[in-house]
Amino acid sequence: MKDTRGSRAGITSEEARYISGDLYKMVLSAATRARELKQGAAKKVITDSGPSVTAMEEIEAGVIPGDYFYKTVFKSEKKQKNDG
Repeated sequence: MKDTRGSRAGITSEEARYISGDLYKMVLSAATRARELKQGAAKKVITDSGPSVTAMEEIEAGVIPGDYFYKTVFKSEKKQKNDG
């Protein structure tokens, strides 16, 4: 696990945006991951930050891809169509 304690949210969001390649992807991916963290998912980085900043730190550390939103949401929608 990468230790991200001490990072600042502003710097983290800029780095996460760069890694995502697009502000829109970063926001959707971070929001999706933050929701999972709020629901009890385990953090993939060592941090004292809240769910929103933790999600961006995970993107920055490379443990969550910058297009995480697309991989999770579209995957579940496709599964629902196949199940129905």
